[in-house]
Amino acid sequence: MSADDKAALQQQCMGDFTTFCGDMPLEDGPETQACFEKNMSKLSPSCQGAIQSYKQGKKG
Repeated sequence: MSADDKAALQQQCMGDFTTFCGDMPLEDGPETQACFEKNMSKLSPSCQGAIQSYKQGKKG
């Protein structure tokens, strides 16, 4: 994942992170990923899109 991709993901998901995972450390750790996965259906469309792009890029 490039720095630009990571910045975009953080920018798109910061509000969702604060709402759903605000008690988590602000890093891309397993707990944070699990929190986003658990709340995926409640996340904003832009954040969901950024996560999907991130996952696709990670596999490729």
